[in-house]
Amino acid sequence: MSATAPQQMISAARTQLVLRRPFFGTLALHMPVVESVSIPTAATDGRSLLYNPAFVEWIVKQHQLAGLQTIIAHEVMHAALHHCFRRGSRKPILWNVATDLAVNDLLRQSGFSILPGMLYDRRFADMSAEAVYDLLQKDPGCRVSVLQSAGSSSDNSGDHSLWGNSQSAADLEAQWKTALSRAVQAQKMSSGHGSLPGVLERLIEDILYPRLDWRQVLASFLQPVKADYSFLSPDRRFDDIFLPDFNVDSVEEVVVAIDTSGSTYKCVSAFLAEVRGILASFPQVSGYLVQCDAQIQDWQPLDEYELRSAKLKGFGGTDFRPVFEEIDKRGIDPTALVYLTDGYGYYPAHQPHYPVLWVLTCEPTDGYHPPFGQVIQLNLG
Repeated sequence: MSATAPQQMISAARTQLVLRRPFFGTLALHMPVVESVSIPTAATDGRSLLYNPAFVEWIVKQHQLAGLQTIIAHEVMHAALHHCFRRGSRKPILWNVATDLAVNDLLRQSGFSILPGMLYDRRFADMSAEAVYDLLQKDPGCRVSVLQSAGSSSDNSGDHSLWGNSQSAADLEAQWKTALSRAVQAQKMSSGHGSLPGVLERLIEDILYPRLDWRQVLASFLQPVKADYSFLSPDRRFDDIFLPDFNVDSVEEVVVAIDTSGSTYKCVSAFLAEVRGILASFPQVSGYLVQCDAQIQDWQPLDEYELRSAKLKGFGGTDFRPVFEEIDKRGIDPTALVYLTDGYGYYPAHQPHYPVLWVLTCEPTDGYHPPFGQVIQLNLG
């Protein structure tokens, strides 16, 4: 079956995006295109780009392929930035408006033309969808003016009615994280296309490498045997983190591995400080402290006394596999493995049955990105 004129137009627009705007083009190729006369314009469910053929032809007639590129990029960014999945308990109409305002500002800063009927307001420049939503919630006057503008527009930016209908949202989010990473690399490898707007780079970084408190992430791994605990007041050493007072019988066995390869020489003292933080934050934790470069250099019980007197060993190459192999060899079934490293080294071929938390000192790269587990960046600044 030969392609229809609208299909050919979309294909041509995506090709131009790949050539002229590699970041957006790479993301566009990740999204299958589906014709649908049940929607008035264009839409996404987080998985596919749906379009009304009459709308595509009208857009190209009015604004040529450049206008269609804007429409495609708009829908793609809703999915790539997880707008389809992140509404939560927010009001649907207000969330739809907020995401359109945020996306269209990103497109404008990226060099796209904002078409007539697309929501745009300079008051919301450089803001995430969540920030726009919060501002609209707090400012009634602003909210009324924006909603009136949204109601009077021809809504050429797209249809959000399919949001919330996607299945396996967590899987889709993971897929879009991978697509985002590839798109960023495509942009970096291109020549003559410039960089992405700063606000977009920050949003991407927040999605790919969330700045979470890694101790809070570790806390989600620790499931005490008994649930007899109460929450204490915030510990002054750890800002506003509320630490649970666990029953003394609720002991968790955690393996904490420190990368003592040559590339982490300047970070190891900070790693040890973070391990002390584990002990201070989670008194119910026991287990082992491991030093490893290309091989196991030290394996000792995890307790504060030995940490203070720990002698650093290693500073050769980097191989993460010996730690996983030693855990199996010793027959340990840890609640979690916490690995503090810069991320550069050889990873195991298979994911273990226990949770793994990689605490990295730098942003992961395609060549050295943990193939499994949760990744958190450690701020050494």
